[in-house]
Amino acid sequence: MLLAIIAERCAVVGVVQRLKRENGLPVRCSKREQQIFSHARGLGQCLVIAEEGASAIVKAAIDCCLGNAELTEPDIRSAAGKV
Repeated sequence: MLLAIIAERCAVVGVVQRLKRENGLPVRCSKREQQIFSHARGLGQCLVIAEEGASAIVKAAIDCCLGNAELTEPDIRSAAGKV
């Protein structure tokens, strides 16, 4: 299910965010996010999904994971395992 996949992504993002903070690095990189959106639009075309829809899905996944930054990896994995 899509939500379980996003939950797994959130677990990874949480670890990366923690490591970035510990090393004084910015949590977000707008250049990298633009690369991800560009890739999503191209993939969307291949999968016959509107570019705007593909970008919206990726943005929602990014925002969801950033919103869960205070959760720990075990919290998120536990929740994903309930699906």
